[in-house]
Amino acid sequence: MSSLRTLLLLGAVLPAVLSQYCGASFKPVLGTWCFHLGISDPVVGPGAPQTWPVSRAECQKLNADLVVIDSLEKMEAVAYYLSQESNAVSGYVYWVGGQRSASGDWTWVNSKNIDLKSHIWLPNEPRDGSGIRYTRIVPADQTHNRHYVSTGKATSVSPGYICEQSPAS
Repeated sequence: MSSLRTLLLLGAVLPAVLSQYCGASFKPVLGTWCFHLGISDPVVGPGAPQTWPVSRAECQKLNADLVVIDSLEKMEAVAYYLSQESNAVSGYVYWVGGQRSASGDWTWVNSKNIDLKSHIWLPNEPRDGSGIRYTRIVPADQTHNRHYVSTGKATSVSPGYICEQSPAS
């Protein structure tokens, strides 16, 4: 019984503790990550939709980077965050931190390789071809809050982006 009480206490306290370590504009998510949602759409945000490099620069201004979605758990955390974030717009596409270089290598912004066979990808993604491409998270099923990673061309724009910041210690 005491271990259940301890788990319940940790579940209640951990988000509050983490919020002290997330930056001012970041929100703690599931007691592990610190996320910030940037909206660049003129209807609900400060301006026009942005390219991936511009969105990444916005995250870097906050001492963060575009979110790395390197596991199903992280994908679920991002989907949960979007469902809870009051500024999130249903149906929007958000830039995240993956990129394919001109040589064809896929990496996250933290320099780790992207698993191209992961279940985070939208069916038939990532697309073959050449040239630089960037990753974005797209809604696939709003009823069940499902999202997948998709790709966009270097010239593509999206109305939002998700930044990730490491919790300060």
